[in-house]
Amino acid sequence: MKILLIEDLESDRDMFARYLDKIDHIYELEFKTAANLQEGIELLSKESFDILFLDLCLPGSEGWETINAILGSKDTFKNPSIATVILTEIENYDVGNKAMDRGVASFLIKKDCGPEDIERSIRYAKYTDFLPKRKSKRKKRI
Repeated sequence: MKILLIEDLESDRDMFARYLDKIDHIYELEFKTAANLQEGIELLSKESFDILFLDLCLPGSEGWETINAILGSKDTFKNPSIATVILTEIENYDVGNKAMDRGVASFLIKKDCGPEDIERSIRYAKYTDFLPKRKSKRKKRI
């Protein structure tokens, strides 16, 4: 599973990488980062990712501007059905709920977020309509 994190703060990118290391045994993860929105959008147009973890407060883009830039660019992504998970320091559940109404998979507040929350977001995206399903090898009963 390929994950992209768009996050401007190096300390938060490092923390996220440590969290992913703790759950890598559950999912075979491939992880890349982008330090700003433009770099992230360029990566998304060149490579196919399964999940995007997106910081809402980036240089030159904040809040709805960031969400709209991602949602408005999905048709240029290698994987336009990528699951998007919002990461933010802003404790505003109204923004998170509205973002999920618009197609964002999940919303996490950084200060409350740990490896189990990241894993839950990945699991949610994997077992809902956000990620392509693998065909089951079990035979259907008639």
